[in-house]
Amino acid sequence: MQLIQDILKKQVCNQELAERLYELGDRTPSLFYWSQVELGEWEIKFAGYTTEINGESVSYYHAYTTAELGEMLPSYLTKYDLVIGKLLKSVSGEWEWEISYDECLLGVEIIDVLHRVCSKSEADARAEMRIYLLENKLITL
Repeated sequence: MQLIQDILKKQVCNQELAERLYELGDRTPSLFYWSQVELGEWEIKFAGYTTEINGESVSYYHAYTTAELGEMLPSYLTKYDLVIGKLLKSVSGEWEWEISYDECLLGVEIIDVLHRVCSKSEADARAEMRIYLLENKLITL
């Protein structure tokens, strides 16, 4: 069972990021969820496609996979019907994953980096970016 947990931890966002997304109101269904099994102890469980686990209990948070988060992040950010940011991802240096929205002129010419996050896992980098977009009201639920 521990081997499965270790593999899943590389494929889903960590519990702290899952909790922050929950606090921001993100209740998008997920294939897995973080469940508190003891005080301070969390494990990943299979959720199927249910939207509620234990009702509205805060003892669980959706453990979004890399693929789910990829679907949740827009390819482009727009403002006043103009493209202001384009999503890019790469593998880089000390941090294994870097995801950024690059500021664009009319969606074509890259001007500057709008926002960049770096993380050891792709799922965490994507979750951190979603948190940034929600906190800064660049996307809505």
